[in-house]
Amino acid sequence: MPESCGVVGCTVRRGPDSRKAGIRLFRIPTCPRKRAAWTRSISRKHWEPKNWDRVRGRHFVSGAPSDDPDNVDYRPTLFMKGQDGQCLQSPTTMRQERASKRQRDSHMRELSEVIYVSHSDLFHGTAVYVTVDFLCCTVF
Repeated sequence: MPESCGVVGCTVRRGPDSRKAGIRLFRIPTCPRKRAAWTRSISRKHWEPKNWDRVRGRHFVSGAPSDDPDNVDYRPTLFMKGQDGQCLQSPTTMRQERASKRQRDSHMRELSEVIYVSHSDLFHGTAVYVTVDFLCCTVF
């Protein structure tokens, strides 16, 4: 059997073209704890890795697996697909999305605090124009 990436949707196989392109394939570990982590991460139904199954370096943040259980590359996390074929987000992507959402929410809170025009500031017949930007608010 040819060596190929075991991740759902990844069609990379070891061959002369993959070697020339610099594609690296890593053997699925034999250590039971690490093997179980990799198998859960790959998340294929009723699948047990075979001797020829590999995981492409692209599925690791640094491009290669790590032996440290606290390292993000202990198991493959990038470009993974679940059992239904939908792409699962990597932890790094999820952290980035949460950070950008917090930043947007922070700007909106600041904006809502700045936009306040009291009733006593309005005079009869005077037009008040408010321009809103995420970083500043100006009243004319």
